[in-house]
Amino acid sequence: MSPNFASGTLAYTASVPYSVSSLIVTPTTNDANASATVNGASAATPVTLSVGSNTVTVQVTAQDGSTQSYTVAVTRAASSDATLSALTLSQGSLSPNFVSGTLAYTASVPYSVSSLVVTPTVNDANASATVNGASAATPVTLSVGSNTVTVQVTAQDGSTQSYTVAVTRAAASSDATLSALTLSQGSLSPNFVSGTLAYTASVPYSVSSLVVTPTTNDANASATVNGASAATPVTLSVGSNTVTVQVTAQDGSTQSYTVAVTRAAASSDATLSALTLSQGSLSPNFASGTLAYTASVVHSVSSLIVTPTTNDANATATVNGASAATPVTLTVGSNTVTVQVTAQDGTTTQNYTVTVTRAAALTVALTGPSGTVIGPFTVTATLSNPVVSFVASDVTVINGQVTGVTGSGTSYAIAVTPVLGQQVSVSVAAGVVSTALGTSNQLSNILQVQAGSPATALAAHEDELAEVIRGEAGRELRAGLAADQRMVRAGFQRFMARRQSNAQGVNGFVPFDITGTARYRNGSFRTNGEFFALSTVGGKQWHRVAFGDFDFLSDSLGNSSGYLTARLAYETQFSQDVMLGYYIGADIGKAKVGGTFNGTQNSVGLSFGGYFNRIYNDKLIVSGFASLGQRQHDFDASNNTLAVSSDYRTATGRVGGSVTGFIERGNITIAPELAFNVARTNVHSIPISGTAYGLTNNNLSLDAGRVDLASISFTPRVMLNMADGYMANHSSKFSFAPKITCETVRQATVSKDCGAGMGLGMAITSKTGNTMFQADLEYDDIGGTKRRSLKLSFEHRF
Repeated sequence: MSPNFASGTLAYTASVPYSVSSLIVTPTTNDANASATVNGASAATPVTLSVGSNTVTVQVTAQDGSTQSYTVAVTRAASSDATLSALTLSQGSLSPNFVSGTLAYTASVPYSVSSLVVTPTVNDANASATVNGASAATPVTLSVGSNTVTVQVTAQDGSTQSYTVAVTRAAASSDATLSALTLSQGSLSPNFVSGTLAYTASVPYSVSSLVVTPTTNDANASATVNGASAATPVTLSVGSNTVTVQVTAQDGSTQSYTVAVTRAAASSDATLSALTLSQGSLSPNFASGTLAYTASVVHSVSSLIVTPTTNDANATATVNGASAATPVTLTVGSNTVTVQVTAQDGTTTQNYTVTVTRAAALTVALTGPSGTVIGPFTVTATLSNPVVSFVASDVTVINGQVTGVTGSGTSYAIAVTPVLGQQVSVSVAAGVVSTALGTSNQLSNILQVQAGSPATALAAHEDELAEVIRGEAGRELRAGLAADQRMVRAGFQRFMARRQSNAQGVNGFVPFDITGTARYRNGSFRTNGEFFALSTVGGKQWHRVAFGDFDFLSDSLGNSSGYLTARLAYETQFSQDVMLGYYIGADIGKAKVGGTFNGTQNSVGLSFGGYFNRIYNDKLIVSGFASLGQRQHDFDASNNTLAVSSDYRTATGRVGGSVTGFIERGNITIAPELAFNVARTNVHSIPISGTAYGLTNNNLSLDAGRVDLASISFTPRVMLNMADGYMANHSSKFSFAPKITCETVRQATVSKDCGAGMGLGMAITSKTGNTMFQADLEYDDIGGTKRRSLKLSFEHRF
């Protein structure tokens, strides 16, 4: 310190070098009870010094709190370090290696380095450095030759020191040679040597361009090919093509290399070296000069690939105008495949042809029985082409078994044993037989044959059976109509008799009466009759009538039917001119069925109905009836194949009426009659139990439909009455009756016919009325069907 410390001196000065950046000021108080701070802090705290003057204040505080300050002005000197710790170049390297105390250096860079960055690092962070008077980050431009770069370092105290680097930039290269020259196609002749400037090369016609790749000896040199980038392909014309490679040295000097590239002319070779098929083989074997071939394939080959190989790799080939890889579709028969070869020159062509014959399909047609079989049967297999073999295992049979196969060539007989009662299916699967050429068969048709069963037997004969049942229903219907008509006529006769009895006071009681009739018509015999009893119930208002019919019919087909009908009726004379009646009845029928089926049918039936007679002025009679009934049938019939039985029920409805007039002229009576009948029997579906081929099926059914009958007729009857004409005590009546009839019968079909006929009759009655003989001859021609009948009847009342 200056001056030296004295307790009474309060201000001091001191100087320290730059290297002292802090110091400790230690005050010692005169009074141990006093305290002192340095710059307001503890005396032990270092005082940081800046370069230049730094005032340090020591404040002493007496025990009584009074204070006194001492000051020291400490001057810190500035740094004089103007050295570098490092010096680097962005290009090249220093020589000698950098040392802080070495101030001069040299460095060399190639011609391509036109500038560089010199980076100095100062030893003292407070010092600064410039490069050629500019910021160190500024690039230094280099000229060819020696370039002095001065790095000036300025210390903190302003003193300076310079470092120099002599940078030598090399001169530009004059090397315009190549180290290599290559072609993408072909090769150089002679082999490349850097000093040889002219070359030749040859390429085929197919090479229309190539890439020439030069490699410069000096990396700083550049090269062009025909004035363009070396990567640009050089287009070649047919013949000689000069390719110039110009090399430019770094200093701009140039040198040229030339390559005479000869492109060959296009080839005219339009031949093949090979021709193959994906299926089949060529005939004859392939030879380049043979242009026509044949080949055969089996039917299963529907397409193939023809592969041509050109003799000249630059030639092209098409197959049927398309790519050789495109499959050629084959139809059955001959198929011409054309292979066209086009030479490299594009104009020369040549065609090769292959005629490929695709075999026809091998078909198998099965034929056999068209109807139902009842045992082993034969199926004929007809093939479109002869096959190598055909055996039982080639045949598929469902519900049966193949027991043998015989035949050869294209025809074979297959013996099949069926499972009875089943539908047998016979077929030949695809691909099980083949021709000698290897063509496999297609799936045959599936032949289905029904092996005998009750159901198939019934199906085969259902029309016949239905006709038998409808025929019997028709006979029942006609028998019922006949009974209804007789009932109405008998009722009319009783009505007339009662009128006469009432007028004469005669008792009309009849205890019992039997009548009978025999008839032959159209080769059929029929006999029928009736029994009768009459009594009075409840006075004379109601009469109870018990009557019945028996009827037997047979025909040339062997059908015969018998019916016994019993009815209980109640009649009343409603007025002098009107009689009403109603009845309930039962009947039994027995029938024998003949023809294609033989058997029996038993039946019982119930019916009820009503009837009336109305007389107008004793000159006109209107009669009518209506009835409903049901019958239960027990039917059994059979033929050589099928036996059937059925219990079934039918329903019948019958309506009829007539209008009869009487014109009397002496003993001649003219009685024109207009009559109609409508009847229906519903049979419909009936249950059938059938037995055939040793099998029985109880769940069959047959739809026999129904039978409808409708007729209308007009009969102008002329009667001649004679008393005691031929026999004593007897009266006689002769009749002549022309007749016009139209009828409709609906069974399986509908028939509508009209025709004419006539009738002749004679009746002889005793005076007492108890004995009567009657003979009638009738002839009808309706729809071309002639009906003739002779009816004889005898009646006697006891």
